[in-house]
Amino acid sequence: MKLWALIAGFAFLSNPNIGIIDFLPDVFGYLLIIHALGVAPVIVPYFNDAAKGAVRMFAVSVLKLLCLPLLGSGAASLSLVLSFSFAILEPIFLIPTLCKLFDGFAYVGMRYDVPSILAYREKEKITRDASSGEKKLDRVRVETLPKLKRAAVAFVALRSAISLIPNVADLQLTDPAAKAEDASLLRLSDLTGLFTAAALLLGAVCMLIWLVRTVPFFVRVSKDEKFRSPFLALCERTKNDPVVSRGFRMTRVTVLLGIAVVCSTFVLPDGVNYVPGAIPAALIVLAALLLRSRGGNGVFVSVICAVGCAAFSVLELFARRTYFVELNNEPEAALWSALAARNYEKVEYFTLADRALLLAAFLSVFVILFRVWTRDFHDDGDGDMYELEAHSRASRRFKLAAVSAIPIFLLTAAEPWLSVGVDVASTVLTVVSALWALFAVFALIDVRKDRWLLDGFVE
Repeated sequence: MKLWALIAGFAFLSNPNIGIIDFLPDVFGYLLIIHALGVAPVIVPYFNDAAKGAVRMFAVSVLKLLCLPLLGSGAASLSLVLSFSFAILEPIFLIPTLCKLFDGFAYVGMRYDVPSILAYREKEKITRDASSGEKKLDRVRVETLPKLKRAAVAFVALRSAISLIPNVADLQLTDPAAKAEDASLLRLSDLTGLFTAAALLLGAVCMLIWLVRTVPFFVRVSKDEKFRSPFLALCERTKNDPVVSRGFRMTRVTVLLGIAVVCSTFVLPDGVNYVPGAIPAALIVLAALLLRSRGGNGVFVSVICAVGCAAFSVLELFARRTYFVELNNEPEAALWSALAARNYEKVEYFTLADRALLLAAFLSVFVILFRVWTRDFHDDGDGDMYELEAHSRASRRFKLAAVSAIPIFLLTAAEPWLSVGVDVASTVLTVVSALWALFAVFALIDVRKDRWLLDGFVE
């Protein structure tokens, strides 16, 4: 467990947001939190829940990054919709994650008697005697950790609320004719710069207050010998256990696949996919290489499909830029212009090849992962009813996520043909693929056997 990485992760999460614009991307903060926890989730169940929550938040923050190009689409209300959506979605997952994280430290403090975690201060408080009703002055203990937990909840809520301040101007509907007739009419859009400056100022103040209250606590804990030994020593011994080592390798595979799923979201601002299939293809190759010792020939198939997908995705990117940006054509132009038709054919076939190969690479790694995961479960599991039921439930979610990818990828592969006749085809497919990505990531989080996280390592 590396507390310096946890502090750095909090620094990334604390910066103020302007709508969905994040100056220090939260994705790095969640990666640092996951890295900081290390093998601690094996020992402390609360840290296990916090790690899962960090993975979920990583998926949400990557999706937010993928939505940034949509801000340039020209839709007046899109920025407002995206800002409100993520301002609601992020606290739903982030608040429980931080609460579980602090609960984990409370567990460690009580279990291993760590003074820096159990620190408190005494303060005077006026109370009323129950029998006589007289007021008296008592000294009460105020523990540090619960206060930090409440401060984290308040900070997340304020951070989301402050991120919406620049979008206040979008809430006002003003008739341009009325503005022309009355020059004194106040429009909130004229104050957008003021709202943005206020959001930055308030966000910076909240950031400083939260970091000043939180960072010193973790610095003290990192220097506490009672924390370093026995807890960190136990983490080091646990890290060398072969079952835990194998479990972490499977976790890394599922995280890579989760990121690849989110990066495969079909986003086409101005007709161009600026997150080409080469990115999820590279992540798939990394995941396949982690499984190479247990995946057999399936790993070779995954790598070949991913390499082909990367090549066609680059060709698709250039073909789309030529057609939609350089020639400034709409899809319908291919119906009446011979030059546009020739360029649009490249877009069609490169998109089809890119999405088909990406789907094949995804499914092949999913099959390998599921086979290895099931094999490990039967090798290590004791076969009790609870474990079998949990395995079956996760298996159903996994299969549903994998199977649902087939029609979605095929639809996005047919997008160039659909867009010629349907104006909203790209928008609809973007929304559908984004929803599938979120569902698939949440399902992937359960594609791992949890019994090794809880059994046999605490003692």
